[in-house]
Amino acid sequence: MKLLLSLLLVAATTMTVFNAFAYNEKLATYDSQNLCHPSIFFKKINSIYVPFVNSGSNKAHALIYLTNTSNKDLKVTMELRTIDGEVYIPNKYYLEGGFSEDNDPLLETGATLKPLKSAKIQISSDDFKGHENGKITWEADECLESAMAGAVRNLYVDGGKYDQGLVFLNGGNPF
Repeated sequence: MKLLLSLLLVAATTMTVFNAFAYNEKLATYDSQNLCHPSIFFKKINSIYVPFVNSGSNKAHALIYLTNTSNKDLKVTMELRTIDGEVYIPNKYYLEGGFSEDNDPLLETGATLKPLKSAKIQISSDDFKGHENGKITWEADECLESAMAGAVRNLYVDGGKYDQGLVFLNGGNPF
């Protein structure tokens, strides 16, 4: 009987440790890069895809707004791709708010966005490659569930009139 109770206790403990180690209810994933259990020393990484960014020939501009909704610094990177899947770095873009020439999310090194700060990327490229899409990634030194909110506005200038389309990333909820 003692042996059976000992085996049941060991099995229950093992299952509890396995579940705590391998699964995070808030993330609902087994991806080791996203685990947030205190005994694991991974950074938290999260990405969102931007399905449509349009810029070119001084008639179309893409404005990407990002806000760090957390109380921690975030490393932010953004990768644009052409409709053909090629990596695309626009020849003309502007950074405002929490981003600057020395803190550029379009470079491989990424940018740091401070807690509760916002930033804007305006793509006004004249080397238009067709419609682009993008991937925005944030990374933190500590586990965070949702740390960034954002929106994309595609602005068209035609005959002095503006036609704007606005897309909230993740439905306006932090991701």
